[in-house]
Amino acid sequence: MILALPATRYRYVAYGLTIDSTLPLPELTPLSSAEFETADVAIRVESLPAIPSNASDIREGHWMYGDAVWLSFEGACRICIRGGREILVEGESGVDNSVLRLFVLGVALGALLHQRGFLTLHASAAVVNGSVVAFLGAAGAGKSTMTAALQARGHTVVADDIVAVCLADPARPTVQSGFPRLKLTPDSAAALGHNTAQLNKVHATHPKYGFPVAEGAGRSSLRLERIYILAQGDWPEIECLERQHAVVEIIRHTYAVGMLVSQENKTTHMRQCAALTAEAHIRRLKRPLDFQALHEVAALVESDCGEANAGIVR
Repeated sequence: MILALPATRYRYVAYGLTIDSTLPLPELTPLSSAEFETADVAIRVESLPAIPSNASDIREGHWMYGDAVWLSFEGACRICIRGGREILVEGESGVDNSVLRLFVLGVALGALLHQRGFLTLHASAAVVNGSVVAFLGAAGAGKSTMTAALQARGHTVVADDIVAVCLADPARPTVQSGFPRLKLTPDSAAALGHNTAQLNKVHATHPKYGFPVAEGAGRSSLRLERIYILAQGDWPEIECLERQHAVVEIIRHTYAVGMLVSQENKTTHMRQCAALTAEAHIRRLKRPLDFQALHEVAALVESDCGEANAGIVR
């Protein structure tokens, strides 16, 4: 069954793309009628087209055919992402909008950004000294927490969870703002001085809180200068990564990498990862899993970025 929604249309911007949606997406930056010309992306709540019988079965609940991907989430919704321009979502009866938004702004948006040619990283990012730094790591590694620590020190948040890298000019990898929100665990939020009683959970059953932040860099493209792979260590330190190891880490932390099933997509993805590691500084950032050390680690990142801007590379 299709989730009943009012006929209202909502217009937003995210990752430099204008979005026309029948699903309200309060996490995104809204656009006025005067700011909105044409839509790059349409998000619609409607009945989905049937999955072609000869569609490729990527994994359980994921199919691909031509320029379309179908996703099925039992008890929640089905989604079709087509041609980098459309996200169609069919919610099951009684499913709340907040649940639909988790899937639309997560895996569906990640797949759409792949379709549009971005190198899409599972990362969080902020602007430091005029350039973007991104944090990569496994779930729970502290990507959002590190970005929030920089934000608390006066830096601007660019994106959380999904960082879309444009390599139209391979010599200048760039990113644009995602949406003005961070997802923080209760412990992370408390360590950074936030009262969780004043924050809303991403969803009633989700362990993280949605923490609104100031608008990012608008629709400006900013150079991605530095990438930190998060790892545990006894004290804060930054290590250089050899390029071949850096490529492996970028591949490992590509968002929804399992959807890149065709040989053409895999080849393009490999070229993008190689291009990024040729131009961005890739580092391993080791730090103790102690919230008391957050600001010390953030200061180390600031210092490292300052040295890079001065032409010093460790």
